[in-house]
Amino acid sequence: MSIINYLVLSGGGQTLFNYIGIFQTLFKSEYIDINSIKSIYGTSSGAIIGAFLCLKYEWDDIVDYIIRCPWENKLKVGINKALKIFEYNGLYDDDLFICIFKSLLCGKNLTIDVTMKEFYEYSNINLHVFTFEINDFIKVDISHKTHPDLKLLDALRMSCSIPLLIKPICCDGKCYIDGGIQVNYPLSECLENEGCNEVNVLGVKNFNNNILKQINSDSNITDYFHVILKRTLKVLSQMKNEHVNDLTNDLTNEIQLYTEGISFEIIMDALFDKDKRKQMVNTGTSTADLFLQYNKKIRRDDR
Repeated sequence: MSIINYLVLSGGGQTLFNYIGIFQTLFKSEYIDINSIKSIYGTSSGAIIGAFLCLKYEWDDIVDYIIRCPWENKLKVGINKALKIFEYNGLYDDDLFICIFKSLLCGKNLTIDVTMKEFYEYSNINLHVFTFEINDFIKVDISHKTHPDLKLLDALRMSCSIPLLIKPICCDGKCYIDGGIQVNYPLSECLENEGCNEVNVLGVKNFNNNILKQINSDSNITDYFHVILKRTLKVLSQMKNEHVNDLTNDLTNEIQLYTEGISFEIIMDALFDKDKRKQMVNTGTSTADLFLQYNKKIRRDDR
């Protein structure tokens, strides 16, 4: 039986496709067992993968679905919507998440309106989804305990609202955007909430240059937004003598994924190019293979 009971999955836009390959390898090697998982902590693309895991499909079916589905037809953006991107604050809203999840949910006798509480009752896994509320400038941890009546797909959208790509959810004086702004890798939150031994936690951490990115003539408005907010949070945390959560802690069971960083162009390329998706899934598979080889060597050396 797997000793892994908790998963921590960082955000990273297009890294969703890398995650697909990573978990394909982890399941095939029996390094993890979905029936042993108690809680999943995820931000942005990590939260989407967390929801995939909670559905408890055979993972090869998820791989085929993500790679083979003609997303370029399903998610095609008309010229009128593209021209109104600033009015809508994003190319996509709930249509993106309905497109991705509708058939997967229906296959488990769930609807697109399934709530966080109902989703927990189905999976028996505590799914924690992290978002950033921009008006109060705070992170928000969404789960079946904190937001039982919130729709699962709304929670995922709240965590994934990358400026210009996904329209944020604004309600009751709150506005929720990409959780990776403050807590891209919610490891501290997992260890604190669960009070667990770190050997029972598996983390997948995305390393990129977003934090240190320099604005230049090639930068787009998404780059400006992320850099300004990231640096503002860094200054505020230093003034309060605090840390930015996704920069701390090391795990024994941590898969380190090195990527180009969040890119509007790369995300769209992956959505609309089957070969690109397959390539990114294969990168995830190779990354997990290296992790497993390293772990075997460590165990041999410790004997």
